[in-house]
Amino acid sequence: MRDIVNGSPLYADWYFTEGDKQVGPVSFADLESKYRSGYLLRNTLVWTASFGEDWKELGTFIVDDPIEDRPPATPLEEPPNFWFYALILSPIPLILPELLLWYIFPTVNYLDVFISLLFIALLGVMCALDMQALRDSRRKDIAQRLDFWMIFLVPLYIYLRARWVTGKGLIPLTIWLITLFLNYYIIEIAYSYIYLT
Repeated sequence: MRDIVNGSPLYADWYFTEGDKQVGPVSFADLESKYRSGYLLRNTLVWTASFGEDWKELGTFIVDDPIEDRPPATPLEEPPNFWFYALILSPIPLILPELLLWYIFPTVNYLDVFISLLFIALLGVMCALDMQALRDSRRKDIAQRLDFWMIFLVPLYIYLRARWVTGKGLIPLTIWLITLFLNYYIIEIAYSYIYLT
């Protein structure tokens, strides 16, 4: 960092927010390192004993890049969840297209592999759209932690995204697993019906 605003206690214990949790104590050097690596942003809330009851944005202490033209996210700002909810519930609306493909192409080899690959691609697209919505909502802190590689690990993406936004990662993951099971169960019943009649 080129400059640190006057009055910041460099050698004190610092804390920062990660979603709805507080992390620390860490040194100011650790904060600086996490900021340089992109893990912490200018609008990440930090606290040290000299602040009393108030949490302050890290950007008020670190000066090395131009201030973003948008105001920072408020600590409790809820990001848009449309694509996240669509991702969680995605196995249910896919039942009809799957059944239609099985009905139209009953003798095609490897149709189940094609449908699975199509489903995985659709999940990846919904994860990418959700991450873009997070970036657009000024919740870049969450979007940066949900690295692009997590798009390919959808259960992990759902769990971490929910945990970092609401602190309840298991509920959306459980809902997704239930809808995935329902999709599989309904498809198996319908597949048996199509081929046994």
